[in-house]
Amino acid sequence: MCSVTGTGDRDIKAFAKKYRVRLNDRKHERKYRLNMSTDTVHGRYGEIVDNLSYGSVVAVKFIPVPRNAVMTGALRNRYRAAMAGGLTLKRRYGSDESTFHFDPANAEQARLALKLVGARRRRQATTPNAAQITARAAFVEHRRNALQMVTV
Repeated sequence: MCSVTGTGDRDIKAFAKKYRVRLNDRKHERKYRLNMSTDTVHGRYGEIVDNLSYGSVVAVKFIPVPRNAVMTGALRNRYRAAMAGGLTLKRRYGSDESTFHFDPANAEQARLALKLVGARRRRQATTPNAAQITARAAFVEHRRNALQMVTV
């Protein structure tokens, strides 16, 4: 499903779909004034991207968001946890920013990366049961009756 040697954006899209995380969270981009031209999974402590510099490998980047935030301690702890979890360190910028590669097919590494980056999951609506359907129908009928009384 998610291949390490895939072609560009398909890897990150398949990864986001498989683990039900938000891809290109526009609300997050507006809030922190980010301008992204590629598909990314945003998180509180960084992002998960398709790293084309190493041949289309999925990478997790621990960076402060917004860029002027002081998150040195949190990012260092995530660096230590990623090293202990078996992610491959590719770059380290200063004492706190770092980039790790991981295998998206390995569920343990993928879940660790998602947890460390603080990615938001996509919510899924469940199908309503019979009690919920009857409660909704009663609410709609009540509102309809209230509106008729006001308009008369």
